[in-house]
Amino acid sequence: MNKIIHLKIRELRLKQKKTITFMADKLYMTPAGYSLKEAGKRKITTDELEKIASALDVTPKYFYEE
Repeated sequence: MNKIIHLKIRELRLKQKKTITFMADKLYMTPAGYSLKEAGKRKITTDELEKIASALDVTPKYFYEE
């Protein structure tokens, strides 16, 4: 996944005032595991990107737009 995608996820999550714990719950993982994905230290799968997009009320396409 593109590093910019991780930055967009974090930026949007913070803008919407959603916590790492909230996002981790939506992806059925620990907050620590989610944090590593958002930081770009672990890959985000297509399925996970779809869940992230849903939790943030956007489409996965949003993360690829410039």
